[in-house]
Amino acid sequence: KRHHANAEQPLTGWFGHKRPFDFIDDYEPAPDIRRMLVGTTSVLAASALDSALDAFKGVDMGLVRKKSQAMTDLFIALTREKLMEYGVGLATSENPAKRGSHVSLTCENGYAVVQALIEQGVIGDFRAPNFMRFGFTPLYLGFEDVYRAVEIMADIFETGVWKETRFSEKGAVT
Repeated sequence: KRHHANAEQPLTGWFGHKRPFDFIDDYEPAPDIRRMLVGTTSVLAASALDSALDAFKGVDMGLVRKKSQAMTDLFIALTREKLMEYGVGLATSENPAKRGSHVSLTCENGYAVVQALIEQGVIGDFRAPNFMRFGFTPLYLGFEDVYRAVEIMADIFETGVWKETRFSEKGAVT
């Protein structure tokens, strides 16, 4: 540990950044062993991924995209129906041709809400100042997952559980 502050990593990457989610122009290494992380997948991990992708050979990507669009359309519709009363806004285009497989929502207390969702098994991501991002992977998520995510988020707002201090404590990963 005594050498961490002076150790230099020749291959710098955002995983080793002191504040990776601040998205600043200059690289600042983390003050501890995390400075040695680069953000690039290792050869061994990439090899395992290559083999895992064989499971999707022959899958029609056009059908995958259609399911993706249907899932994000459903999420947007359910958001309008069940979440806007809590101050949630839509930041993503409603035009499926202008969005990928994720939807971004706005919420004043988005960080805490995302942390409460993660505790309930709904994985989202937060980006400052107020964006909650949700990815829809049609290869292994279904429409019931979309309904479940919105129901859980509505419950988090209704019960106010997101207000618990533990959900506001900032971590390295959002």
